Amino acid sequence: MIPRHRILFDGDTEACTRWLPFALNLLVQAAQQKLPVLKRQMNESDWLRVQWNPKGISTVYISAGAASLFVCGLNNWGQLGVGHEVPVAWEPYIFLIGGLYILLLPIPARVKKSMTQIAAGKEHSLALTANGDLYAFGRNQQGQLGLGDTTLRDIPVKVGAGFTAIAAGDSHSLALKGEDLYAFGAYHWANVSYEVISHTPLLIGAGFHKIAAGGGHGLALKAGGDLYSFGGNGAGQLGLGDAVNQFTPTFVGAEYKAIAAGFAHSLAIKANGDLYAFGSNTDGQLGLGVFGYVDVDYSYRLEPTLIGEDFSAVSAGSAFSLALKTNGDLYAFGGGQLGQLGLTDTDGRASPTLVAGGFKSISAGASHTLAIKSNGDLYSFGSNINGALGLGDYDNRASPVKVAVNVSAVAGGGEFSLLLKSG
Repeated sequence: MIPRHRILFDGDTEACTRWLPFALNLLVQAAQQKLPVLKRQMNESDWLRVQWNPKGISTVYISAGAASLFVCGLNNWGQLGVGHEVPVAWEPYIFLIGGLYILLLPIPARVKKSMTQIAAGKEHSLALTANGDLYAFGRNQQGQLGLGDTTLRDIPVKVGAGFTAIAAGDSHSLALKGEDLYAFGAYHWANVSYEVISHTPLLIGAGFHKIAAGGGHGLALKAGGDLYSFGGNGAGQLGLGDAVNQFTPTFVGAEYKAIAAGFAHSLAIKANGDLYAFGSNTDGQLGLGVFGYVDVDYSYRLEPTLIGEDFSAVSAGSAFSLALKTNGDLYAFGGGQLGQLGLTDTDGRASPTLVAGGFKSISAGASHTLAIKSNGDLYSFGSNINGALGLGDYDNRASPVKVAVNVSAVAGGGEFSLLLKSG
């Protein structure tokens, strides 16, 4: 006899339906004590508020509200913000709460409501509320959470107030307060080398309105389109014509409107839509038409190099790049070993190559891609070894697959993803 039970649908109801038979089977096993059951205290809080549904089969829905933050993927450093009980948000977990068995399905888990901006680093996360409160969670070995210490946090913790924009890199974070630029954590110079910035937000510049954080460097745009760069520069990713690291924002060029920072490369779009790339090109991530590992003359660029026109948005992964045309066409280039280019195979591309149309927003993780269609549908592809694609399994995808609806923003991290979803 199965005891009273509830099934927790942590995300899009449509995506949950295919898991129902599997869910019921797991509940039976839990009732027969064949599966471990995690015990968690459930209370009325922002972290995991539930709404009981009295109709149909016994179900529980997250009370999603407007702009709720959902997460998925690897949680080894608490970067999902759901606590350390759940190491990967895509595995099914059963909770015994108030005498009821509750099954957490492998679909996006809701963390906190009322967020308006999100940023995902290699192993840490940032989130911003509408009133400017900044929250951080995840790995903190270099102080990248900005909390004054190096202790990891596995649930969102408030850093400060009055912030207006955020960006997360490998082991550092950037945030704007109005036009003032703050940095915290450490620049990752090389595989084992770090240059500590600060364990709390440190003012490093003024007059900025857009920011991007890469592996160990940062980009910042002034309102008039002046582009500045700072941090590690071993591959020329600062676009300054040399490979010298910079500790303060340094002028790169004028008339830019959009920026993106990858592990060791950068992308920037001029006001007229021209797309420029600089830094490492080992896997073709600069879109120069030649792979850097094939021809050493194309292994890097120290200054911004024109590679295309009529673009409106960019995002940079570990060794691949994404770019949106003004008409919504998505282009990808660079390493494709895990399907992150979305071109139905695992080959790399040395030039921008059309993936599909109809997109309005993009985000590149280390080796996976998140893209939002104009109607709010979220698609993902690439590495899924830790469930970062949000598809309920661990299989990589080499072409776009629909994940959820009503998504307003996404952020791809090392092996995890964040998304803002309404409704």
